[in-house]
Amino acid sequence: MEGIKNPLLDRSKIPQGLYDRYHEKIFSLDEFPVDIILPVEALDGTVGHSRIVSFFSFAIADMLNLTDREKQDIALAGFLCDIGKTIVPHHILNRTGSLNKDEFEEVKKHCREGVRALKALGFENESVFQSILSHHECFNGTGYPDGLSGEQIPVGARIINIADTYDALTSWRPYRNAWDYTFAVSLLDKESAKGKYDLSILEALKKLLNL
Repeated sequence: MEGIKNPLLDRSKIPQGLYDRYHEKIFSLDEFPVDIILPVEALDGTVGHSRIVSFFSFAIADMLNLTDREKQDIALAGFLCDIGKTIVPHHILNRTGSLNKDEFEEVKKHCREGVRALKALGFENESVFQSILSHHECFNGTGYPDGLSGEQIPVGARIINIADTYDALTSWRPYRNAWDYTFAVSLLDKESAKGKYDLSILEALKKLLNL
């Protein structure tokens, strides 16, 4: 991503201590297929999002004492989780207001499309596929595409869901300014109280952020 500011250096999202803890031992992001995800981020106006999600997915997985193989798979899935957005009409991706029911149904398709696209590109990692397919499932069963709940949702998908939401909340959007990371986590707390997120994973994120 030469010429593009490294999002991992954004201290409003990643405190210095957290960056120092992981930036050397984490996977080499430069070896990830940036060429296939950057066009999606450019269309969506979220350049750098994949790196942040991947970083936090790896770090949370490490806090949960998952195996090295699991951490690598979850990091890769976090990096590629939005690749299916190529199927979503551009005017919907860049919408500044609420989506209607039909438009939201179009957005939902990106989870399955992501898996299909990666298989077409020659990827064969089933663990990565499952995390991408289910990364918008919610712990209380209100997510998509299959309405899974609790332990039915792969742990990688549960981790990516929180990492993805954290970065979305702390990023600038056309319709709002970026939120302070403490405020973002307070919202995640409120949603977890309603059962939306796996509380153990949110607690891991809070420890990483010293909250």
